[in-house]
Amino acid sequence: MLNVICPQFVNAYDETKVGWPIYDLLHSPAAIAALRKMNDDAGDGDGSDTISWKHGVALKRALNLTGQLLKSWQAFRPRPAGPAITAVATRGSTIVLAFQRRLKNLKVRRISDVRTSGRTFREVVEAMATAVAAISRLKGGPSATPMLGSKVLHFVFPEFFPVWDGAWIRNKCLAKEPCYRSFHEHYQDELEEPEAEYAAYVHLMIEGLNNSVDYDKAVAACLDGASMPSCVANWLYDDLGTFVFEICLLGRHCAGL
Repeated sequence: MLNVICPQFVNAYDETKVGWPIYDLLHSPAAIAALRKMNDDAGDGDGSDTISWKHGVALKRALNLTGQLLKSWQAFRPRPAGPAITAVATRGSTIVLAFQRRLKNLKVRRISDVRTSGRTFREVVEAMATAVAAISRLKGGPSATPMLGSKVLHFVFPEFFPVWDGAWIRNKCLAKEPCYRSFHEHYQDELEEPEAEYAAYVHLMIEGLNNSVDYDKAVAACLDGASMPSCVANWLYDDLGTFVFEICLLGRHCAGL
């Protein structure tokens, strides 16, 4: 598999083509991360905030604010945003907390904890795919895709969920990735859509992160592109792997590599 995580691909990222400034990608979930900081530590003493959500006001505010922020990302099209935002705000907490319980049971705190050869790999991928599909179906309509669920959960758990969309991620990136196509076929044997589609995407991400040799340099390039000091990034997020993977994947395909 080609090493997708490298500063070359960050530098090839073309915001005018993709339409997502790197600044927005890293800064947009910051308000939700700040709300997450309102929770006490998860209790294991490692200082991680990743799975510290609790049933209560902070989570409800986070989901409602996420819905409002995602209106500008056109995450609710073609249906009206209002009912979907309400559904995410009122019913999303159950999905968020169920996913969080699975992570705690697996003793997984961030995506960098997961190895494709590890015992928790399959369970983590399926838990992520199931959560994304459950959120996406809150929008209603005849055919759910991973788009809404991936965006909501990227804001709530940025250390795990990469953003998925049809135009760039599916059609211009994943359609050209042989590994993704084989992963998708594999997951289709066991999962419905959109679970299989997102599971294959997560599998590709974990493979890329596991095999990266220039991860730290790619992180530095992403932070430079976002004008975000590393101290701020480390305070907001426990892991930058999802951001770096997505920026590198898009940059690679912007450059036609």
